[in-house]
Amino acid sequence: MRLVATVAVILLATLILQTLLVETLSTPQPVTDCTYLLAVFKKVLTEALDGSPVGEYYARVMLETRVEPTLSSLHEKVYRAFLKYYSLLSGEYEGSEALRILGEVYEGVDSVTQYLQRLHSCSQDRESAYALRASAELMLEELKSRIWELKAVISQRDSPLTITTNRDTYRAGEDVLVTVAVKNSSCMVSNIYLSTGVEVLGNTIFQCNSTECNASIPTPPAYLVEKYVGREGAVKITVMAEAVCGEMVYKPYRRITVLYSRPRIALEAPSKITRGEYLNLTIYSETSVEIPGIVSVRNRAGETLIGNITVAPTPLVIGVNTSMYNFTLGENLIRLCVNSTETTLSYCIDKPVFYEPRHPRLEIMVPSIILTTYGEIPVLIQGDPGNDLLVEVESKGLFTSRVSSILNINCSLRVLGSVLPLSLIEVVVSVRDPSGYYDPYSYTTRVVVFNTLSLILTLILGVSSTIILRDREKVFFIFLEKGLRRGVEKMSRGIRDLTQDLLKPYVTGLGSAVALVYYKLLRRLTQRLPLAYETLREHYSLVVENVVGNRRVKELAWKLLILAEKDMYSKEKPSIEEAKEVYESVLSEEEA
Repeated sequence: MRLVATVAVILLATLILQTLLVETLSTPQPVTDCTYLLAVFKKVLTEALDGSPVGEYYARVMLETRVEPTLSSLHEKVYRAFLKYYSLLSGEYEGSEALRILGEVYEGVDSVTQYLQRLHSCSQDRESAYALRASAELMLEELKSRIWELKAVISQRDSPLTITTNRDTYRAGEDVLVTVAVKNSSCMVSNIYLSTGVEVLGNTIFQCNSTECNASIPTPPAYLVEKYVGREGAVKITVMAEAVCGEMVYKPYRRITVLYSRPRIALEAPSKITRGEYLNLTIYSETSVEIPGIVSVRNRAGETLIGNITVAPTPLVIGVNTSMYNFTLGENLIRLCVNSTETTLSYCIDKPVFYEPRHPRLEIMVPSIILTTYGEIPVLIQGDPGNDLLVEVESKGLFTSRVSSILNINCSLRVLGSVLPLSLIEVVVSVRDPSGYYDPYSYTTRVVVFNTLSLILTLILGVSSTIILRDREKVFFIFLEKGLRRGVEKMSRGIRDLTQDLLKPYVTGLGSAVALVYYKLLRRLTQRLPLAYETLREHYSLVVENVVGNRRVKELAWKLLILAEKDMYSKEKPSIEEAKEVYESVLSEEEA
């Protein structure tokens, strides 16, 4: 009896399991991946814009696809709208029935935005979902435009009036030739005008005969429709007509596209200026149109209006007092913005200008290697007469030493370096203008200092130690030999490191391969490289022109200097091969 009961329970469990398995296999699980649904929707929308029947097939498949219950209502409404849109394209419906179906399509398309938002919010991959949604929303605007045009076609199939234009696309400033065909003699055309779909842009004068009315309407000015213009510079304009036929009012329309362009204006300014200098701006238009606009400067302190201007083909030169318009040290952005006109849209261009500090003209001379009795380092500073500047020299080594003075023309200072026999000292020269006319300036270099007094004392100490040690002189000489050898090796490494540090601003700091070639040329022509505060051009006029006697070599050196400046500061970089060719030409000129 127990056996029979056990078998019955097993059979019942097997039957229940089979029933559950069949239900699971026969009922597909709902799609929960919202990112996938977004991707499919975008694909359907793409095919619908192309008028491809593939889109209709996808829409039917998606309509039968189960989704989350919270999405099912919107999902079904959206894809039914797609199928009805395809039925209208195929001409399945006519007259009032077609207009009714078109209204349902509109209702479904209006639900798409809500559908996209829901899919975006439930997507796991938010970044991908955002990109898909943004792309779909752009295409949706085009679909709405297609539906609008489809409504116009359906409305005119049985209408006693039809409206046509000579083209579908116009450029700003052209005239739109409109023809309204009157099929019923009882109809009276009362108005023909342009509209954005939101606002009427103005009526026009037209002429009629028994069968048609004609009008020539100028495209609307850019300043009137700029807010409706898309990224491509195009706007959809509706050409509409109003007519009374008996007791009925008809409003046939047609959609056209008007293209607007950006103005061709130029803003020229130097890439960098010094604090206190005037900034010269050159502004002009590359077309014959005069356009009103404004010029302003933008920086970390905010935006300051420079003035209102009119951009014309004749160049306008403006001298800007940088002290009056809140220029700040570093990058300042000069912005030129012009208003929209009859044919061009409003437009802004920017020009970056680097605002450099104003430093006095100085020549600072510090020896790189010095042999001194008391470890002092001489510093010579030469400046322009008439400016009393406060100069401070600081040495940083085993300890820190400072001296200061007032600089008018020449100033010679001595700062204590080190009491050790051999030292590597960092020397910092700081220059400050008490009147505030010049910005603070700092110059840093490294000096190898040999202290002769300390060296003599060390030698005397060594001799004394020899006498004292006597019997242990062998041990002492071994120690001295090894110590000196290690000291000499360490000193040579220090001098080698020092040389690399001295050349570092001229080699690695420039960040320009062409500049390296130019410095290589300078080392052949002269032993005096540009100082830290000198520009390449100042060094050329002060040194190269006075040292080099060959006129052709001077010209080639100047050409290589220009290439180096372009490589360091211009967006259009010269090739390293061109720099090497100039360098080889100098070598050939020297050999000749």
